[in-house]
Amino acid sequence: SASSYQEIMKVQNEEKEGRFKGRKDGLFWEHQKDGRLGRSGGEFGVSARMYFYPNLKTGYTFLENMMPTESDDAYTQSLQVKKVLERYCKLNF
Repeated sequence: SASSYQEIMKVQNEEKEGRFKGRKDGLFWEHQKDGRLGRSGGEFGVSARMYFYPNLKTGYTFLENMMPTESDDAYTQSLQVKKVLERYCKLNF
């Protein structure tokens, strides 16, 4: 229902201090400063991200068979793919 959606998507917690000061989280969602809502996670050797822009009605799912923290090269590659996906979302919708 619409009310369930609103409850799940609203900010449930905001960090007030420390390393993550200003971070906002919903029930299962991260609220990013650029308006994205999403979730990320992974296990050793794999990483997953799912984000969407409610105002643009678009988003992306990104699965990779590596952890961005494995090496500087892995981080760089992961960041490049993320930038392309975010640019696509913002330019095409």
